[in-house]
Amino acid sequence: MMKRRETTEIKKLSSGPGRLCEAFGIDLRMNGKQIGREIRLRPRSEEPAISSSRRIGITRAAELEWRFYETGNPFVSKR
Repeated sequence: MMKRRETTEIKKLSSGPGRLCEAFGIDLRMNGKQIGREIRLRPRSEEPAISSSRRIGITRAAELEWRFYETGNPFVSKR
């Protein structure tokens, strides 16, 4: 992740969707792929608490809560 993101600052590895995708090597070649069939995810041992909020840095439909994140996670980008 650090190599892909070209940083050693741990909080800059995956804070935000663009950084998260870059850290995991997710790019446009994965558009349309099916999660679970073509893209595998490993389940966690515990179910995290999920929060939602308004999207950051957009102007259209900015009032909608389309932003979902793990509650209390220090790697979530801030307002």
